[in-house]
Amino acid sequence: MKIITIIFAVVIAITAYAGFSNAQVTVPKLVDAGSIETIGLKKQTLCPVMGNPVDPKIFTDIQGQRVYFCCAMCIDQFRAAPGKYFEQARIDSVLFENIQTTCPISGDVIDRKFFTWYKGRGIYFCGEECKKIFDSDPEKQMGKLGKEEEKKIEKEKMKVENEQ
Repeated sequence: MKIITIIFAVVIAITAYAGFSNAQVTVPKLVDAGSIETIGLKKQTLCPVMGNPVDPKIFTDIQGQRVYFCCAMCIDQFRAAPGKYFEQARIDSVLFENIQTTCPISGDVIDRKFFTWYKGRGIYFCGEECKKIFDSDPEKQMGKLGKEEEKKIEKEKMKVENEQ
């Protein structure tokens, strides 16, 4: 009886470990204007260009997402056709790291309660109204995504160049 109890405990421990080690992330997804469903997304572990394991020191920030790569050469290839790689991420249920600090609609600080998953990108908003504006015409609004972050990066680059 004692051996069966030990075996049972080992099986439970292994099952629990396997569940925690699976790099799944659960996020809300907009299905239509009034419903939210939960889908399982995987944390990015592979380079979207080459498919090799990522190096956490090699990344680019684009459209509010931080995308990691296996080598620096892959960055230019990704930047040349980001839609292609975001679409593949959507198909593969891969979630890139979101680095948004501002709402793509209003420019205000984001509230992580207001989220949508659109064409391979996790997008946050400052409130329900901005989320509704995005949802009404996402293609039009996509151009705004990451613009505030890009402006901040450009200002920092200019500041560094002026200090040199």
